[in-house]
Amino acid sequence: MDNITRVKTGAREKNPGGYRKLVQNRLFKPGLAAMIGGLLGYAYYYFIGCASGSCPITGNPYVATIFGALMAVTLVGWEGPEKRDDNGQ
Repeated sequence: MDNITRVKTGAREKNPGGYRKLVQNRLFKPGLAAMIGGLLGYAYYYFIGCASGSCPITGNPYVATIFGALMAVTLVGWEGPEKRDDNGQ
């Protein structure tokens, strides 16, 4: 379907590459890992955490959440910029 036909009929493409483009985004995996890791870090604080508050990581919910997020991003890995070949492309 060319552009002229699409404009005349009012037909639209359904989400052209939306999900695929989101997953291919280089911030998607680390962002998702950080959210899941943060939730797991908070869950660890809530269910297992240190009762006396003297533990450096599990004694504070903010520290446990940030620590879980950072550990998850570290485990998943951070993708750097795309590598280019010798031609600069």
